[in-house]
Amino acid sequence: MIVLTNSTLLGDPEVRAEISLADRIYCKLDAWSDDQLRRINRPAEQISHETIVAGIAALRREFRGFLAIQTMILSQAKRHDIERLAKILRLIGADEVQLNVPARPVPAEWNLSNRGNRVTGDLGSRAMKLIAPAQLLMLADVIEELTFLPVITPPSVSRPAAGLGHS
Repeated sequence: MIVLTNSTLLGDPEVRAEISLADRIYCKLDAWSDDQLRRINRPAEQISHETIVAGIAALRREFRGFLAIQTMILSQAKRHDIERLAKILRLIGADEVQLNVPARPVPAEWNLSNRGNRVTGDLGSRAMKLIAPAQLLMLADVIEELTFLPVITPPSVSRPAAGLGHS
């Protein structure tokens, strides 16, 4: 069994116990700071970056199966931000890091009913400006260097399969 979680409830021991029955768990972690979490994910008020990281770390201590971190990359990060993310990834001790880029447009305005990949009403949508594939690959290289973890990138930005780089 595979679980994909947004990681917001992993601070709850009962939630961790339930999902620990899985063979593989993929935890979302899109931010390296509370400010970035608020800008990217717009979580409920009681959800903080610290509680998400603490929940994932607790899960890693209890879960013996395969644990991956999925991170959405929206733009080129500054070196100190990458180092901060790498420190968090080392703390968690996941088996793999997956760097993703958005694959669908976002609502032009934020509205709770827009969740679930649909835009309601006349709000429209807009395409996101994405990080360049070469920049994403460089980011993956730096994270691998700093964490010693395998970093997976989307097939659309991966290097050719010649034993060089990411899958």
